[in-house]
Amino acid sequence: MKRILQLLEGTHERGLSEREREEIAGLRRRAFESADMREARQARAERRPPRFRGE
Repeated sequence: MKRILQLLEGTHERGLSEREREEIAGLRRRAFESADMREARQARAERRPPRFRGE
């Protein structure tokens, strides 16, 4: 998220380049495929607090 925010900072004036769009898409994909995201979904389904491990 930090990197995405860095890329977005100040782009309201110039817009995102194609390279920046691709980088953001890759970062989002990695985040949504992470073990922590799977744990968040499972914890929500089980109605319990998530146990994140930074993976």
